[in-house]
Amino acid sequence: MRFWTKQIRSTGLMEWVCEHGVGHPDYKSAEEIANKYGHSKDVWLTHGCDGCCAHKDFPSKNRIKFIIGDIFSSQCQVLVNPVNCVGIMGKGLALEFKKRFPYIFNIYFSLCYENKLRMGEPFLVDNVLLFPTKNHWKEKSKLDNIRKGVIFLTKHYKDMEIESIAFPLLGCGLGGLKEKDVLEVMIKYLSTWDIPIEIYKIGVRGK
Repeated sequence: MRFWTKQIRSTGLMEWVCEHGVGHPDYKSAEEIANKYGHSKDVWLTHGCDGCCAHKDFPSKNRIKFIIGDIFSSQCQVLVNPVNCVGIMGKGLALEFKKRFPYIFNIYFSLCYENKLRMGEPFLVDNVLLFPTKNHWKEKSKLDNIRKGVIFLTKHYKDMEIESIAFPLLGCGLGGLKEKDVLEVMIKYLSTWDIPIEIYKIGVRGK
């Protein structure tokens, strides 16, 4: 699986940089820039490459985007926060969410205290999706927990009115799961969704 980094040109056009260092304009961004500055969308999509954007892993408008970068830079409607079920956001990506969204943490803590946050049932609070990957923060994440949570979302993301979503690599980093195994599970189910999805491989380690 190949990850593509994201960058913004001086014009505001977002593009995906492949392993060869070539910037590939994002389809949706090209449409927005075309409306803003004129010219056809195809002009803004013009770039030079060796055909790598035809590869199945190219993050086009109809595919999951694999990104190396900061999940908090995502323009998706919903950001996924990997958590435990005991009300602790003490390390890794969860701590970053706590710092940026303290009111979300307060709600999360109450959900845990009242035993309303359960494994396999991610909980949406405003634009942050609390995704349990382990029961206690001292435990390692389990791949089956990731699978159950993603299956739950696959059944309910439309009811939750999620229109676009950004995931970290769930359960990797502090959770101890292997990226390859997690990606296999996530892609199996997320590829059936019909909304924009981003999966981030990030510097801040996730739960």
